[in-house]
Amino acid sequence: MRRVQQAFHAAIVDEPAITSLLGVFELKPAVFTQSPIPGVATGPYIVIGDSVADTAFDTKTSVGRTTLTDIAIYDVESGNPTAVQDVAELVRDLFHRSPVTVEGYGAFLADATGPIEAPTADQIYGRIVSVTLTSIRRS
Repeated sequence: MRRVQQAFHAAIVDEPAITSLLGVFELKPAVFTQSPIPGVATGPYIVIGDSVADTAFDTKTSVGRTTLTDIAIYDVESGNPTAVQDVAELVRDLFHRSPVTVEGYGAFLADATGPIEAPTADQIYGRIVSVTLTSIRRS
């Protein structure tokens, strides 16, 4: 769900502890909601993927959904693998057991797992943090 990606993006770029460790693209922190990223972006960078799972969370009186989104942190081999791990840990801390504001929805607490090693091409470091978020649509 695009709104979830936007909410995660907003939370990440508002967190100076994370953005201070990231590369830049067009003078902004290198945080993307699409892939592939622009080739001129510097690392480390974050890619917030589409939801990998999206299930109903409906009750008798409300309509909701539970999404699972992978947030990946990458850098090139000549970059800094420690920074990739550090950013991944900060992303996990940002979302684990934390409320996330999604436009048009109220949110329960998010739950973050990882980071785990990301499958990558040679010469790229990567970690993935998976975030589960349950939201109830506002009336």
